[in-house]
Amino acid sequence: MDRILRLLTWPAAFYIAGTLLWYEQYKLTGNEGSVYLFTILSDWLFIHGYEKPFRLFVAAMEIVASILVLIPATRVFGAAFALGIMSVGPTARQPDRQSPARGYALLRGQARARPHA
Repeated sequence: MDRILRLLTWPAAFYIAGTLLWYEQYKLTGNEGSVYLFTILSDWLFIHGYEKPFRLFVAAMEIVASILVLIPATRVFGAAFALGIMSVGPTARQPDRQSPARGYALLRGQARARPHA
């Protein structure tokens, strides 16, 4: 039974790593949805004007998390690390109640970017 459970962790690990790495293309190339999302997040975290370094830092941390998830000895730590990284975005809010969900919609091509004030 233990062997079966260990084998079942591989598809989950590949799915997590694949999902994290798939979205790196948007963060690393400066997609308008990613820029919009990280502008909101950087303003919310009071690091105004540091959208690009923040976006690239998060991308690097997600790459590290995806590698950790694929190594059996660090799989649990990698999953917890990925969860910690990804839990900031959906829960962040600006004082004007603007949600980062608009940035996710831009990534999917379902909305148009507005200039950030």
